[in-house]
This record gives sequence, C-alpha cells and structure tokens, in this order.
Amino acid sequence: MRPKLPEFPSPTTEQLRAIYARSDQDVRNVVLEVIRLRQLVADADACRETIDKCWKAEGLGQLVALYEFRILMQTERSRMGFISEYKGKADEQPRDAGDDGGAATPA
Repeated sequence: MRPKLPEFPSPTTEQLRAIYARSDQDVRNVVLEVIRLRQLVADADACRETIDKCWKAEGLGQLVALYEFRILMQTERSRMGFISEYKGKADEQPRDAGDDGGAATPA
C-alpha cells in the first residue's frame, strides 16, 4: 500500500502561473504536469458522466462503481479548487441496479 500524502492546499491557477514565470525549466515541467493532470481529471469526470447517463438510460439504476468514482472525482476536483458540477447530495447512496427509486442523478 502506498503511503498517504499529507493534506495540503492545492495551488490555484494564478499561483501556478506565477511559479511557472519565475522558475527554471525543471519546475516549469512540473507545473505543466500539474495542469495536464487537472485537465485529465476533468476529462475523466466527463467520461464518467456520459457512462452514468447511458447506464441510466438503459434503466439499469446506478452503478455502484460509477458512484464511487464520482465521489473520488468530486473530492479531487474540490481539493483542486473546482466547484463540483454534481447537483445531488454528497451523502446520497447509490441505488441497486433495476431500482426505480427516486434517487437524484448527476447533472
């Protein structure tokens, strides 16, 4: 098991720009990597939303793995300073496949 990283505030885009402007190429590469990974998080979350919508369109309820992935992505986006696009409740529980209960769906 990998050691857990300590909690720390994620740098803002403005802070990353300032670091990039005053740093050598090695640090600039790290800043670019941070930005690339932030874009990857946004792209992965968009893919998750598409899969979730298709899954629900088939009437299959909520896939638990997608629910857990949504929470993971929501937590990371929040840590990075992005407002979550999910409009449901954070403590909402996933429905079993085929359950037509009135659970909220991702926007």
